[in-house]
Amino acid sequence: MTSKQWKLKDEGIEWHLIDPKTNDWIARIISGYDGDEANAQFIVQACNSHDELLEVCKLINELCNNYKSRDYLATDFIIQKLSNICTLSKQTIAKADGKEVER
Repeated sequence: MTSKQWKLKDEGIEWHLIDPKTNDWIARIISGYDGDEANAQFIVQACNSHDELLEVCKLINELCNNYKSRDYLATDFIIQKLSNICTLSKQTIAKADGKEVER
């Protein structure tokens, strides 16, 4: 399993997507095409953001599955989940945009 914090390395004729834990390349993109560096950077950003994006989706799904609950805790449940969703989504958007992530 990779670290999910891949890095991009220019190897001259190709771009390597590197797992910093092992320093091994996971994938490579052959250079020489328009946009090859941008494509490689996009892949790294998308893969590095995958876990957080999935977590936001799971929180939203949990909220959607439980929002009609007649339980007296439903309001507190919704407020807590929405707060978690807002915090995690802001962090995830920043990470996916390649910006500093506030914790």
